[in-house]
Amino acid sequence: MANDRSTPDGDTPVERVAISGAALAALLQAVNSSLGDCDGVLFGHVERNTTSTMVDEDVGPQTSHDSTAIVTGHFCSGGLASFYDTTGRIDAAKLAQMVGDRESRGGDVPIGWFVGRRESSMRPSMRESTVTANLRNTQFSVPEDAPVSPTLNSSNGLLGEESDLNRKDLKPIGIPHSSPCLFFLFTESSDTNSIHTHEYRAFQYRTKPRGVGCFEIRSVKIVNIGPAFRGLYDSFAPVAPFPWFSMTSASDGESSDESLRKLTMTSQNADVQMEGAKKVNQSLLDMYSQDFSVDRLHCLIKTEGDGGSVRELEALYRTMLRKLDVLAKQVCEGNEAIFEQELANSKLRMALQSAGKR
Repeated sequence: MANDRSTPDGDTPVERVAISGAALAALLQAVNSSLGDCDGVLFGHVERNTTSTMVDEDVGPQTSHDSTAIVTGHFCSGGLASFYDTTGRIDAAKLAQMVGDRESRGGDVPIGWFVGRRESSMRPSMRESTVTANLRNTQFSVPEDAPVSPTLNSSNGLLGEESDLNRKDLKPIGIPHSSPCLFFLFTESSDTNSIHTHEYRAFQYRTKPRGVGCFEIRSVKIVNIGPAFRGLYDSFAPVAPFPWFSMTSASDGESSDESLRKLTMTSQNADVQMEGAKKVNQSLLDMYSQDFSVDRLHCLIKTEGDGGSVRELEALYRTMLRKLDVLAKQVCEGNEAIFEQELANSKLRMALQSAGKR
């Protein structure tokens, strides 16, 4: 089976939409943490798979093709009408700000957009249909040397004319012709028992031969663990291995136990040096475990083939788990502090906006 990340036509139907569990979780979190309904841009690419099946007849192998749209990232605006107006017309300057230089930094191109609504049906609205049609059928471009900044607007830098797309000093923005146009719809509902239900649905916008556009529902595949990801797990290498401790190498004729003994004591006149090395080793060990001494680790290395080594290994493992718990609590506390700060900033912005309207 061959794999290709290109597709000849953006209106070619894709069989499915794939998104990793982490990307979907981040997308749901961005939608649910918004103060109200929100929208944003989806990034991704298309993979075309070619499968050849050998048959007994002389007609040759049978070849089948299928395409999968893979969503790899998103940009959530936190509100509605972030890159379009109330009539569904695209604001090229705002779209350029959201897309930014993601592609130049190795990211994927825009592949669609999404809307998060609360207590609503899972059908695109008329405005959402218009916005999607404009994204699909209109090509925008921006000068190569133009900075993507809030000062850019459609009149002084961004072009929407089809004839201007052939200029070499312009770079296109928006959804490429070769990419499908996806639309994700998210909704959240809750009942009297405070059970929150999160639903999502993926659509592909396609233009029919007569120029009429329509939404077609596509199945969503959540890629977590499976044959497609098995190679990633097989090639996994830890980025933070257990540290190497300073240890005097064994001289000729010296046993390994004697060399390990020198980790804590080599001679009476080297106590000060070894004490300093012991503190360094202890600080390294504290990065991976909680309250496990270097002396216990030294005894664990010396012990061979008895029940004590098993118990000490289990104790070391428990201290490493406790260290992970401590780090996890620190991360949670940091996230809570960031969330509280963001909430305070939002309240301050709303207060300033209210004061400005007065």
